[in-house]
Amino acid sequence: MEGHVRPLLPVAHALAGAGHDVRVATGAGFHERVRQAGLVPVLAGSAFEPAFALSERDPRFAEFSLTQRAAATFSLIIAPAKLVDLERIVAEWRPDLIVHECTDLAAPIVAAAASVPVVTQGWGLVPVPALTVPDPADLVSLWHARGLEADPYAGIFGSIHLHPMPTSLQPDARVPVGRLERIRLEMPPVVGASLPAWAGVLEPGRRPLIYVSLGTLAPFSRPEFLRTILKGLTRLDVEVVATVGAHNDPASLEPQPRNVHVERWLPLPILLRTVISPPIVSASIFVMVSPSPVPVLTLTGPCLARSKG
Repeated sequence: MEGHVRPLLPVAHALAGAGHDVRVATGAGFHERVRQAGLVPVLAGSAFEPAFALSERDPRFAEFSLTQRAAATFSLIIAPAKLVDLERIVAEWRPDLIVHECTDLAAPIVAAAASVPVVTQGWGLVPVPALTVPDPADLVSLWHARGLEADPYAGIFGSIHLHPMPTSLQPDARVPVGRLERIRLEMPPVVGASLPAWAGVLEPGRRPLIYVSLGTLAPFSRPEFLRTILKGLTRLDVEVVATVGAHNDPASLEPQPRNVHVERWLPLPILLRTVISPPIVSASIFVMVSPSPVPVLTLTGPCLARSKG
């Protein structure tokens, strides 16, 4: 997932720049992105999308909401499969430290078994177990299967939790265990990325510019939600830039007025240099936005569902 892998790259790049030997364990779909950041990828686990698709046929997920399904996909489907890959990598490479994203919950099990210290990193607000990240209870059997006492928080927070949110977005940030360290992420540019030709005629100093995104995953970035948002924004005297994800066709949103520009994907570090009005974003891209002096407005799925009425 874009919003889960890319936020790790600045930290990995900083560690490599300090002279450490760094490997990034992720699915094959992100290996080229890791290489573009000047880092070395190793294969571990699968992509989120096929794992999420499996949850549709899994009776354990039958009563879950969409958000609960997403969180449980990490713990009940991805973690068991990725655990084996990480065990092999750690046994062969013998790292001195494991840094993992807060929903990658095979990593703390492997680290505990190998007695390797752990640092976790968030991708938005401080994780809330069983709500924004998996329920720790889902991982108990995996810890026990490795002869380990289960961590009460499944390793979500580690001994240090790197928190990418500025104080203005979460002034009272704290973690239940370990220590929270605020960090400022400078996202590495995507090699060869540029904005479309229409971006050259935008005049944000004259007319407010609003960026809209619901993330990169099909279950959350739905055309009907995007239509609702764009319909509301077209009533305003603003320029609107929206990204719909690789799974959506911009043409599926029907013809838009000249002040609305829709693409599958855009390089946010470049785009956000021109945004001066509140973008509408999903939590998954908070870390892309937070280093920029740009106001942020978040709409939840239920909020969007009600607004359609």
